[in-house]
Amino acid sequence: MSRHKSFTVKSLLIIQLFVVLFTGSCAKKGFVTESVRPELYDIKSELPASTHKRNPTFLVYGDHRPSWRVQEGFLDKRNWSRKRLFLFPVFLPVLLFNAIFGGTAYLRHVPDLGSEMRRKVLNQIYDEVRKGDIDFIAHTGDIVENGTYHTQWEDFLIEAVVEKPVMKLVPYYPAPGNHERHNEQVYGRHNYDTVFPNSRFYTKKFKDVILIFLDSGLIFDPKGDFSSLTVQDSLYRKYLVSGPDSKKSSWLEEQLASAQEKYKIILIHHPLFSYGKHSRDWDETLGMNLEQKRRELTQLFMEYNVQLIIAGHEHYYEHNVLNYLKEGKNYNMHILVTGGGGTPVRPLISFSKVDKWLDMDMHYGYEVDMVNRAEEYHYCIVSVSENGINIEVIKVDDGEIENKIILDEFLVQ
Repeated sequence: MSRHKSFTVKSLLIIQLFVVLFTGSCAKKGFVTESVRPELYDIKSELPASTHKRNPTFLVYGDHRPSWRVQEGFLDKRNWSRKRLFLFPVFLPVLLFNAIFGGTAYLRHVPDLGSEMRRKVLNQIYDEVRKGDIDFIAHTGDIVENGTYHTQWEDFLIEAVVEKPVMKLVPYYPAPGNHERHNEQVYGRHNYDTVFPNSRFYTKKFKDVILIFLDSGLIFDPKGDFSSLTVQDSLYRKYLVSGPDSKKSSWLEEQLASAQEKYKIILIHHPLFSYGKHSRDWDETLGMNLEQKRRELTQLFMEYNVQLIIAGHEHYYEHNVLNYLKEGKNYNMHILVTGGGGTPVRPLISFSKVDKWLDMDMHYGYEVDMVNRAEEYHYCIVSVSENGINIEVIKVDDGEIENKIILDEFLVQ
């Protein structure tokens, strides 16, 4: 099977090189400010001061980026299972289509998958915002497939500013994802800061809740955007957790220590605990001392009684609860993973493997309960009151708000 696939891949690469030559030029990296109309990104949308004096209702979603047909189709290992290979003649036309046209799009740096569901999600969000009950939108990252390409930012802005202008109706607050490439020093940082100025580490405060937005790119660096792991680690110490030998608190430690609000919500792209494709990211070599950093962040959040972490990265919905004991009292921290914003959702991992990972986390000292999960496109509506944080998870099917289905609903206190 491996030799068959290897020969097929090599043959198709040769075909794709000819297709690229005869179908058009490749997308190029570039600056948003040089290639995108300013009216698309120069949007100064901020909440009125009166809103900060009360508790908000906001909409949150994540993983809205387009994807690659060749990755989700041809290179998906499920398509190369023994069962599929036995029926190879049946699947051959689909595989060839995904390989040739999807591979060509990949070589040209033009994402070619996910447009339909991304637009349906955005259409339903737009209708939700137009009802007038949403104060702002929060995003858990992966807005574009590769933030070094100005054309991808332009596509996103046309969708969110022109076609379904949610960014003109309410403020739009992101936590950067790894696909934004915002730590790439030439194009990535420039483009992200142009579209979302001052949006890597920041807070939004209201009557009973503080929202703290974090850049988990200081932990994970899969593309090698930092000049060295040492530079990345020093920034982690400056902004996230200072470490026992530091004489100065980190930015995050200062925000948590000074927070007077009853509820604390963290928004970050990479979840501390999830049980999908990226469950073991904290064990891998995508950064320096990852398991240690997860423990440091978890302990910091427990120290200051953070009630809710909202993350993305996994392309589906998941709700986990971390239980812990502090000063003789039982506490829990909710981890909401909302990654169904339009990027192709991923299949759920088997319960047997999830149980194995839960046992592994228990071995590390984390008592995590998986409460719910769903392989669905969705967004969440978060309503804060003095009695708690209510989360409503809305399924997106046909993109019509009249047909919306509630996937899950729970209260955080």
